[in-house]
Amino acid sequence: MNTTDYQYFTKLVTLRNFRDTAAYFHVTQPTISYALQRLEADYGIKLIDRSRGKAVTVTEAGMRLNDHALRIIREERLAQKDLDDLQTEKIRLGLPPIIGNAYFSALTQPLKKAHLLSQLDLVEAGSQEVLAQLKAGDIDIALLGSAEPLVDPQLVTLPIVKKPFNIVVGPENPLADQKSVAFFELQDQAFVMFNSEFVHREVFEMLCAVSETNPTVIQQTSDLSILKQMIKADIGISLLTEAAVSPSDNLVSLSLTDRDVPQFAISLAYRRHYRLTGDQQAFIDLTQQLR
Repeated sequence: MNTTDYQYFTKLVTLRNFRDTAAYFHVTQPTISYALQRLEADYGIKLIDRSRGKAVTVTEAGMRLNDHALRIIREERLAQKDLDDLQTEKIRLGLPPIIGNAYFSALTQPLKKAHLLSQLDLVEAGSQEVLAQLKAGDIDIALLGSAEPLVDPQLVTLPIVKKPFNIVVGPENPLADQKSVAFFELQDQAFVMFNSEFVHREVFEMLCAVSETNPTVIQQTSDLSILKQMIKADIGISLLTEAAVSPSDNLVSLSLTDRDVPQFAISLAYRRHYRLTGDQQAFIDLTQQLR
């Protein structure tokens, strides 16, 4: 059995059409039919019911095999990527910009001393994008931000630190004189926010729902420095984790008085069945020592 048959089958289940499936893979329709016949012969059960003419109906057995086939295809791709990794000594590290700004910078000297800094190949993106790349095998290890401790059956996750979310305003904003604020009081405020790649949008939408308010988001970005510039210029206010703001930014942070506001949890993660290299394990050990 080869995984090509599984690929043909899962696409057939999705498209429910032999002609469209063949066109997708640039093969003939008989190629798809022969793949299906091999699968049905190997498993000894009908996977597709074509008794209704041209319509493709997936049997219960077919749906169950489709679930397994998708996992097989994914694992085969991950296996190839993991074997390709052996040809490079680099550690591909996923790093959201806020974590790079607040946490990773403190690691650079210890990493340099351990001769690991030069081994890192940084992949910078929002936590959602980094998480997707980690699961796909495009990166080896990730530092991730989440609204609660990260739990995923596909990953080994190690908690590092938690930081609160605050409302951040420019020094000239009328709110700058306050120490704290309730989210419902911000109904008439204009917000500038990270885009949906960042966990901040998830927390923002949760606060909107709980407080039954709907403030306007007038601009969004994936660039932390641009976001801070807009806040400082009083174009809008924002919701940011404490980890994103430093005293040199000349911004004002207000704590939220709302109950049960999530915290920004920073975790280290790698795929559960991934075999770590010596350098990768050393990097993980170092991050745990410096918690």
